[in-house]
Amino acid sequence: MKIAGILTIGNEILQGFTLDTNAKKISEELNKRNIKTTIHLTVPDDIDKIKEKIEKFVIKHYDYIFITGGLGPTHDDLTRQSLSELFKSKLVFLEDRHLRISKKFKKVDLPKCQSEIIDISKPLENKVGTAIGMHFKYNKSEIIIMPGVPIEMESMLSTYLNDIKKINIEKNNVVTINTCGIYETKLYEKVKEFIFKNDKHIYFSFLPSYEGVKIRLTSLSSNAKLHKVKNKLLDILSEYAYGTDDVTLESVISNYLINMKLNLSICESCTGGFISKVFTDLPGSSSFFMGSIVAYDNTIKQNIVDIPKQIIDKNGAVSSQVCEMMAKKISKKFKTNISIACTGISGPSGGSEEKPVGTVFISVLYFDNIITKKFIFNVDRASHRIMTKQASLFMLWKILKEI
Repeated sequence: MKIAGILTIGNEILQGFTLDTNAKKISEELNKRNIKTTIHLTVPDDIDKIKEKIEKFVIKHYDYIFITGGLGPTHDDLTRQSLSELFKSKLVFLEDRHLRISKKFKKVDLPKCQSEIIDISKPLENKVGTAIGMHFKYNKSEIIIMPGVPIEMESMLSTYLNDIKKINIEKNNVVTINTCGIYETKLYEKVKEFIFKNDKHIYFSFLPSYEGVKIRLTSLSSNAKLHKVKNKLLDILSEYAYGTDDVTLESVISNYLINMKLNLSICESCTGGFISKVFTDLPGSSSFFMGSIVAYDNTIKQNIVDIPKQIIDKNGAVSSQVCEMMAKKISKKFKTNISIACTGISGPSGGSEEKPVGTVFISVLYFDNIITKKFIFNVDRASHRIMTKQASLFMLWKILKEI
């Protein structure tokens, strides 16, 4: 497998004003072609820093070095000059190209630097903007220089990979297994022996988030047997793995509910309607999702959901008793055989020694059965909503699997 390094240039990226989407896009396109990105660096608009990092990339013998940014017409666009000094090459002005691009964009005063490349390189045409890119081979490395403007970079990247180098996309060389309900360390313990047996031909990476942990499998050779390995991992992780690639937990649950002709209602408090949203985002959700109540305030729990005031006063709005009653009442009101309820403390205030910030109760009712669990998600408000939503879905998924 060939390897690549990516260098992005720009003060605005380092200072946090601009999000570096270019490195992500380049890595994605390379990964499709079985080229592995092993390093990504960002440097400021400084000639010495630019030269230093490019030189290190060359010394390390990367097969491909992708450089973006610093090709504009302003004082801080220093990539051309840096390349010229580093490789002891003269800047060449492509007059015919400059006349053509000036006419195309109707700019009579277009700076000449927009059509300058170093003399050891070949031009990489810009189909979208004015700044020309370039590419050349130096020692063992293919060096590709492109603008920082994402739409221009993407156009040039496509030209280089598809038209100039003709590097084919490898079909089915990456697969992602999606899991929920298990932490990264525990997940790794479950699969580490299996990984060690298969890591000669497949690269395994773990991608944790508040919605669960993904395991990404990337084939390193034609002997990888990627889908056989994927299926074996799905068997090992059957308690936690709900799908692959872009499959979401809510879409899997949706299919269960539709196929089993079940219907769903939801009563939410701390999530503010988030669980309902992920279901109603799905096409076809009207065939199983009857509706929901966001019972955020206690008066709504009492007057709309019909939770007796004395139950709330005795146990607290955030309690297993109230949560279970929310699930039962919503199921009865909406005449559903499945319901979800949740109530919690998202913070940053409102906690106590008995029920600290992050506490949440989730109930799932299915026919005449109900399961309630208590969690403490000690995270910020937004993340608390995500984790509560996903824990609710995971509880329901496990039930539907068993049914």
